[in-house]
Amino acid sequence: MSQECVNWEIIYHTANLTRKPATVAQRHEFTDPYGFRDEAIGMAAAKIIRQRRSAIAFDRTGSVTRAQFLAILDKTLPRSDCAPFDVELGDPSLHLLIFVHRVEGLSPGLYFFIRNDKALDPIKSRTRSKFVWEPVENNFPLFLLEKGAFRQQAMMVSCHQEIAGHSAFSLGMIAAFKDPVGGSPFAYRQLFWESGMIGQVLYLAAEAHGVRGTGIGCFFDDAVHEILGLADNHYQSLYHFTIGKPVEDPRLITHPPYHHLSR
Repeated sequence: MSQECVNWEIIYHTANLTRKPATVAQRHEFTDPYGFRDEAIGMAAAKIIRQRRSAIAFDRTGSVTRAQFLAILDKTLPRSDCAPFDVELGDPSLHLLIFVHRVEGLSPGLYFFIRNDKALDPIKSRTRSKFVWEPVENNFPLFLLEKGAFRQQAMMVSCHQEIAGHSAFSLGMIAAFKDPVGGSPFAYRQLFWESGMIGQVLYLAAEAHGVRGTGIGCFFDDAVHEILGLADNHYQSLYHFTIGKPVEDPRLITHPPYHHLSR
């Protein structure tokens, strides 16, 4: 039986095209027009980091409070001298399309979180005209697009996975894409680095608030673009994430973190 070989040269070709050449060093200072949201976590960072796990299923009756929801989103805003975004990849290029399912004090619906104020008008101009873009509260870049039940749409765009619809909320990371990558191909890698940093922040923020998150690597980007009304790749869905009340699988064994290391 002959085995057909797959030519993976395109992967190496793409990797070469997206290598960053030597460039002039630049500093990126992030302003903080919102200020940190007050929280009473009562848990050390080391404990949060060590207990962090990926949820494998969610209780669809579980919820988060409005305050928890806003505090989790707040941690994804870039601030100077604040990890992890102080690595200064550049101006924030990713924003969050959020499917709110069960957030106490907030209507279910479609929301958008702007991580760079300069992107608000360009994104509004390219998305559906019916979206209301109603601020959720003063001095915070979260906007209601449309009220309604979006559990089914959230699951559909995430490869029909229940974790996207049974959670308290799920989201897609929407990146400015055509212009950055067209002008500097190495920006392709940086966009994914930024999405990874946002994901890790969401993991830790969820744990800090007594819930759990998980990244969603399988999703239909064209379906996400259809929901938003995006007609081209000026903006691109790069990664998905979901947060809610976890359902533990009793078949799994859990050990304390780093239990195998001697003290």
